[in-house]
Amino acid sequence: MGIGKKILLVIGIILLVVIIVGVGIYFSITSSNIISAQIHIESGKVLVNGNELVGDSTLKEGDIIETKEDGKATVILYESVIINLDSNTKVTLDSLVKENPRISQEGGETWNKFTKLSGVQEYSVSSGNSVASVRGTAFAFKKGKLMTGEGEVDFEIDGKKYKVGKNKVVEKLEDKINEREASQDEISEMGKKEERTIKMLKILRQKEIEKHPKVVGIIKSKFNLDDEGLKNKLEEADEGKFDLEEVAKLSPIKISSIDKVVEITKKIIEIKQAQKK
Repeated sequence: MGIGKKILLVIGIILLVVIIVGVGIYFSITSSNIISAQIHIESGKVLVNGNELVGDSTLKEGDIIETKEDGKATVILYESVIINLDSNTKVTLDSLVKENPRISQEGGETWNKFTKLSGVQEYSVSSGNSVASVRGTAFAFKKGKLMTGEGEVDFEIDGKKYKVGKNKVVEKLEDKINEREASQDEISEMGKKEERTIKMLKILRQKEIEKHPKVVGIIKSKFNLDDEGLKNKLEEADEGKFDLEEVAKLSPIKISSIDKVVEITKKIIEIKQAQKK
């Protein structure tokens, strides 16, 4: 091989390496990995497969999550389904198939919020011979009782099927299944559960922001913001006073994390607006 060809070969290899590195950097900035299952500890003692957790963690199919008397935790599936566990609650991640994740609930009470953020099509939770399936709603669930906060839930219990609409309750009392309107106390309680969901969405958004510190740095520099200023802008966005979508449009390239932050913020606004009705 002549000297000229060797030089061209070396230049070609260098260019290839530069392209590969460039593509890697591009995808590291623009992409955003979706975690199939994760848990956030809110308070108290929380166990996974019998072992106490001391911080947030990823989860896998088959994991058993249990909150003790002083414990509260939130399980998040595909950054789309938010499951708030009250104290003395035990659930198992039966299936983590993205299109239709399923959990079973052995005891306690959960508040389940289907946000439709990341491609999950349907979500199901079962307890004994009852199962609730949804494609986008929020509901409280415990053995023998389902209470819907928004939308409509397909609920099957003792072989009977029900469609449970907003502020409706289906419960089994003394071997009899009743359908009724939610009481004012129950509606108020669902409102508190939605506030808990909002807090979790904010945490999820912050986790997304932290995935790409360089991108966040560019945004802060462009708008002359420090950490506190960015936090204030997000709070303004949650109240509909600052349009994050317009900020996202300023980016010369499509960045998945920014899109996620925008969509999470829209969901927070949606919940807040629903609470005012």
